[in-house]
Amino acid sequence: MTLALGVTIPVIAFYVLARVKALSVDDRGAFAAHYGSTSLVTFTAALLYLENTGIQVEGFATVF
Repeated sequence: MTLALGVTIPVIAFYVLARVKALSVDDRGAFAAHYGSTSLVTFTAALLYLENTGIQVEGFATVF
């Protein structure tokens, strides 16, 4: 599911941006890749929050 969303979100963003604003193909691709990617900072903050609240996280969580 994670892989499917990782591919689907940028593709949808790429085509939606074509209708929302007049951008070049390169710009739409850059925006779609940026908003479709997972932020390392967000992931780290979530991991620290879970650890501080005592919720254990599996070792393979980084894959998600």
